[in-house]
Amino acid sequence: MPLTIQKVFTHSAFDSPVYALEKYGENTFFSGGGDRIVSSGKFESGSPLNGIVNTGSTIYSLKFIAQKNILLAGVSGGGMHVIDFNLKKEIHFLLFHLNGIYNICYSSKNNLAVTAGGDGKIGLWSTEDFSLIHSFSFCREKIRSLAFDREEKMLVVGCGDGTIRFIDIQLNIEIHCIQAHQASVNALCFHPTENKLISGGKDALLKVWELDNYEEVTSVPAHNYAIYSIVLSPDQSLFATASRDRTIKIWETDSQRFLVRIDAEKYAGHSHSVNKILWMDSLLISAGDDRKVIGWKIDRSK
Repeated sequence: MPLTIQKVFTHSAFDSPVYALEKYGENTFFSGGGDRIVSSGKFESGSPLNGIVNTGSTIYSLKFIAQKNILLAGVSGGGMHVIDFNLKKEIHFLLFHLNGIYNICYSSKNNLAVTAGGDGKIGLWSTEDFSLIHSFSFCREKIRSLAFDREEKMLVVGCGDGTIRFIDIQLNIEIHCIQAHQASVNALCFHPTENKLISGGKDALLKVWELDNYEEVTSVPAHNYAIYSIVLSPDQSLFATASRDRTIKIWETDSQRFLVRIDAEKYAGHSHSVNKILWMDSLLISAGDDRKVIGWKIDRSK
């Protein structure tokens, strides 16, 4: 079935590229980037962006822990700001990494936040007291991608040396490693129903891995330049990829069949690199180097 694409809103009041997006409340998202400010925005063109906190550094990653009403912001210097919305203040500034934090993921079952650093390390943090529980050093390059499996027992880490590392989160040990891409593994996403992993790399390839034997199932030259983000639709029937080639592409989850390309020429999309995408409810949100956040409504035609 074909897809219909409609641009619903554009926020263009940013002073610098936008690198991070995160779900907040209903019809509201957080964003962060080179302007160093965590902002909240609504699904409406022309509505004001509300500044939440000035971190003083470029923001590369955000994670909102809704159960605790806490926002984590990873910044260029390697630090992580912990902002408590109940107390309406920053409660911790955690400094472990020697370079920027490019991704943060959260496991509610383990009360655990994981940070991916530009120093080739990951940090495992208790979300009870935000102490550092454990760390791994995997490579000299940046680590940009993290994902938990459905049971939150396994963590996968996409490394700058092209490897994907599989971590048993209960035992805190690496259980497997595959050489997945020619360069950095920038994006990871578990298949919602099958025991498979989807990865996107700096080499612009989209790959699918069978986790029963860690074998490559599919390799697709999906974009012209690096893939930066992969997200599932709310009903999990589709997934989207975002790239440095200025486009977003929509794919069928089960078949990995390409469906549509959202670009500047046809859809008035981003004019520069698309750094992050976030699928919230009925809208796909995208952020780019063109200092814009755009909301897209994507429907399947009957």
